[in-house]
Amino acid sequence: MDAWEIDVLYSGSQKALSAPPGTCPISFSPRAWEKIEKRKSKVDSFYFDAKLLAQYWEVLRPFKYGGCRVGGICFVIQFICLIIRYHHTAFPSNLYAMREALAELSEEGLEAAWKRHRVNAELLWKGVENMGLKLFVPEKKNRLPTITLISLPEGIDWKAIIAYVLEKYQLVIAPGLGPSVGKVWRIGVMGYNSKSSNVDFALTSLKGAIDNSPEQS
Repeated sequence: MDAWEIDVLYSGSQKALSAPPGTCPISFSPRAWEKIEKRKSKVDSFYFDAKLLAQYWEVLRPFKYGGCRVGGICFVIQFICLIIRYHHTAFPSNLYAMREALAELSEEGLEAAWKRHRVNAELLWKGVENMGLKLFVPEKKNRLPTITLISLPEGIDWKAIIAYVLEKYQLVIAPGLGPSVGKVWRIGVMGYNSKSSNVDFALTSLKGAIDNSPEQS
């Protein structure tokens, strides 16, 4: 965050961390938090009130309270404000799961995890191209290693492909979102699922669906 000067960064626990959904890690830069503290207008949404969330989670800055001087040395006692306000009912089990997911990531190491995702992404890209399909993002440097977009081939009912792999292989190949609906399939390979065996399974399933799909009229 500091190197890229990012003010607000958040993610979903169910993504590359492979923890259960429902927990959203979020971080604010000092500049962003100063902006929040100086906000004059009322927050429109109760759920997006960052200051209230900070109070609920006890994420508050220490403040100086009292002090004494002995031999010219000042001893300042710092306390954390413990004014806790209710915001929502947290899921303790989700927090334990998040902790375990982070522990596993720590054991593997960030560099190793990044490398694993990149290797398996390139394995998927190569397999897709070997099937005669085109990747939606042509430049490799612009692709994300966690999610791959495949351009829909002509004459194929893309909805039928999604339904086929789900019913026969219990595999989810997602459609596009927003402007990309009807243009791409999406395959996510991230977190615990970022394995070469899962890439092979996804490629085999997609090829089987295409081979058994009637041409779109």
